[in-house]
Amino acid sequence: MAPSGIETIIFGTAVAAQMQTATAATPTQTLTDTPRPTRTITKTSQPTSTILLLVPTYTQVELSLPDTNEGDEEEAVEGVTATSTPNNEHNYKGTLACSLVKRDPPSGTVFRPRKKFTVRWTIKNTGTASWKKGWFDYQYLGGDKFHDRGLYNMNYILDPGETIEIKVVMYAPKKPGNYETTWIFGSKKNSLCKLTLAIVVK
Repeated sequence: MAPSGIETIIFGTAVAAQMQTATAATPTQTLTDTPRPTRTITKTSQPTSTILLLVPTYTQVELSLPDTNEGDEEEAVEGVTATSTPNNEHNYKGTLACSLVKRDPPSGTVFRPRKKFTVRWTIKNTGTASWKKGWFDYQYLGGDKFHDRGLYNMNYILDPGETIEIKVVMYAPKKPGNYETTWIFGSKKNSLCKLTLAIVVK
């Protein structure tokens, strides 16, 4: 029996309803791109090699050299200590004279027998002429002989008003008593200073 128009409509409606229901019942799949975790790579920097170039620095230094006028330079001589100021202009014309300024040890000093000591005489150029280098000496003249060496040369220039210390190594005599020695300072032609020392041996 052929369906009527009403049944056809009802059937179509039912089918359509079933299809809608099926469509509603079927879950819709939504594809969502889930972002992948971001990977952060940390790069540790390596130490950088530093090359230092050392450039030498130069400091300019001024050197002061002493005057070395030949013939006027002074030499250190055993037994003599100069206390004068070097002078490049010396006057060797004039009068020659000297005086005793100091004696050490003083006269009357007591020593034990055979005691070694050094006597120092400080003399001053009281003349008007300079004492020329190598022209003067001091030596044993007389009295008791208890020195170690009897002659010393003075290789110093001494201008008027300047002083110099001359010295002699001595030994106190073996026997107790009073002793005195006499020395002389000067040139071959002139005796300028008489130097004495008196000691007591106990």
